[in-house]
Amino acid sequence: MERLISIIFHPSISSFLGFLIIFLARCRSLLAFADIIFFFSILPFLITLVMWKLGKISDLFVSRREERAKVIIIVLVGYILGSAFLYYFNSSPIFFYLSIAYIVNTLVILSISLKYKISIHVATITAISTALTMILGIKFIFFYLFSIIIGIARVKIKAHTVDQVLSAFIISIIVTFIQLKIYLGE
Repeated sequence: MERLISIIFHPSISSFLGFLIIFLARCRSLLAFADIIFFFSILPFLITLVMWKLGKISDLFVSRREERAKVIIIVLVGYILGSAFLYYFNSSPIFFYLSIAYIVNTLVILSISLKYKISIHVATITAISTALTMILGIKFIFFYLFSIIIGIARVKIKAHTVDQVLSAFIISIIVTFIQLKIYLGE
C-alpha cells in the first residue's frame, strides 16, 4: 500500500493535481494552465523517465541522493523556460508567481540534496498544500493530511527517515509561505 501511495503521489502527479485545482478555481487562462502543466508536471516526469531509461539514474523516484542534482538541474531549465513563457504572455499572475515559487523551492531542495536526502514527495505535496490554502482559503488545509500520509508511506518503505520527511514538511511550508506572502501581497 505504501508503495502505491508513493506512486500515486509522485511529485509530477501532485503538482498536476494542485495546478488543476487552482486552474479550476481561480485561473481561466488555458494557455497558462497548459504551460504550467507541461513545464512543471509532464516535462519533469519525462526527463526523469528518459534519464532512467538511459541508465543515468537508478529509478523513477531518484532514490539515490547523489543522482538527484543532475535531474534537478535539467528540470530547473524547464521550470525557467515555463516561467519565462508565463511572464512573456502575461496570461496568469497566479501561475507565474507559483512558477517562481516552484523554482525557488527547487533550488532550496537542490542545495539540501547535495548533502542530505530530503523527501521531494513530501516537499512537493506540502508546497502545494500551502499554496492551495493561501490562494483558495482555509478549506484546503486538509491537503496537509496528504503530506502526513505520504510521509508515513515514504518512511515505511524505507525511502526516507522521519527527519528527512519532517524537514521536507517544515522547510516547504516556510519557503512557500514566505514567497506567496510576498508575491500575492497579502
